Amino acid sequence: MTKSKAQEKVRDIHETAIVDTGAMDRVPFFCVCIPTYNRANFLPEAIESVLSQDFTDFELIICDNASTDNTEEVVKQYQDNRIRYVRYKNLVSMYANHNRCISLASSNWLLYVHSDDHIERGTLNSYHQAILKHGEPDIAIYFSRFDSHVYSHQSIPIQGIDAVIQFLQYGFFPPTCNVFNLDFLQKNKVAFNERTVFADAILLCESCLEHNATLMPVPSVLQTWDMNRGSYKKILTSYDNVSFWKDIALYLRDNLSEADLSFLVNEMAKWDSNTISHLIYRFAFIDWWEGVSEITSNLSKRGISFKSGHYYKHVLILRLLGKKVHKILYSVLKEYQQFYLKLKNKFAFSRSAL
Repeated sequence: MTKSKAQEKVRDIHETAIVDTGAMDRVPFFCVCIPTYNRANFLPEAIESVLSQDFTDFELIICDNASTDNTEEVVKQYQDNRIRYVRYKNLVSMYANHNRCISLASSNWLLYVHSDDHIERGTLNSYHQAILKHGEPDIAIYFSRFDSHVYSHQSIPIQGIDAVIQFLQYGFFPPTCNVFNLDFLQKNKVAFNERTVFADAILLCESCLEHNATLMPVPSVLQTWDMNRGSYKKILTSYDNVSFWKDIALYLRDNLSEADLSFLVNEMAKWDSNTISHLIYRFAFIDWWEGVSEITSNLSKRGISFKSGHYYKHVLILRLLGKKVHKILYSVLKEYQQFYLKLKNKFAFSRSAL
């Protein structure tokens, strides 16, 4: 969670909004939610991208996380009875505000649009057609196409451990511009972890590993999000978020069965060096970490030790996936081996110490 001038609080599940313009008098096909905090300058683009959709059977909920800017005035400029503006008194974490959206939605199909993002004009129509084609109860999440994820360019559902492997290999997708089946989430008591900035990835892992969720790529929908103008860089650089980088690895370590772990190891053995490198990169944006000395001190008290240098922190993250996975990483990635040799003299370490 990123630090801000106001102090975030733990969300009270019984909280009431201080402003709520009210839900629609009917149940629409989609609920589009814009969770926002102090994004008044970007909000119009997000709102207008929703209102301009060629599929019109939706409600738009703007869930204001105690903004201190002119967010409310911006929303009031739009006179559309599909808009519901809900404002809360207490600032909570980003994914706590996402969970508010789940509780507010009247429709079963929830699509997030982050307040510094937008969706393309045909987004809702494409998702509507996909849902009608594949059946409402069968798919937990419909997700959009984005360039870095090879699988998202296909129209084939993925399920369970297969889905987790796809996301480890090509990258987890953010909630924005994707459709969640609320019946599935509520039936299985799945929600965003409100204590981590990687709640999106963990929700996918939980859905797939514990509830064998089926996910459907919809390549006709283009993923649109802009990490450069939002808080993404702050998330990566914040000391408070350092511990969250290993949340995904910890979750997988604790929840993968022996069979699934063996399957993952066998799959990783087939990956090329670039894929392994990107996996390392995704698990640890190490160069941006701050407060390393304090972190290493805390880890040392728990019996985990490593020396300075980003190589060691990569290893720290990856070792949490288990010795089998770590062994595969060493055996598959020749470049990583060479990197090890280059650093060996500089940092004077041995593998046995890892």
